[in-house]
Amino acid sequence: MKSKEIYHEFKTFKDGAKTKFIYISILLTALYTVYGTMIVSNYKVYGEYNGFPDSFNSAVGTVGSIMNGSARIFWGYLMEKFTIMQLLIVNVTCQIAVSFTFHWVASIQGLFFLWVLFGYFLYGAWLAIMPALINRIYGKKIGT
Repeated sequence: MKSKEIYHEFKTFKDGAKTKFIYISILLTALYTVYGTMIVSNYKVYGEYNGFPDSFNSAVGTVGSIMNGSARIFWGYLMEKFTIMQLLIVNVTCQIAVSFTFHWVASIQGLFFLWVLFGYFLYGAWLAIMPALINRIYGKKIGT
């Protein structure tokens, strides 16, 4: 299942900055966290727009935060079983599916709850994968 991944051990940050990996990783961070950031920032406003009570919206945020933290453990575990590229493809595919369908399911309270939780879950994935990716690319000396 797990194929060979790229590992480097650069002596200085300057040496690491000369590679394309730092720029790709910054771009990936921007792309992968946009949907999660939008969900975290706007779910309550969207819920109020759909007429959901404030207590429901607060519960969604609370459970979503728990889901986000749990996702980091889950995705961190998956990093031992699969390559980072495989995980990123799964994550972005799910993000695309959730983001394209969110508008249609958000008017149904139960589905709104699930879609927001899934958004939190996908957001937590990148926050678990990114530090490991940087450490693998740049090594233990400058990766941290």
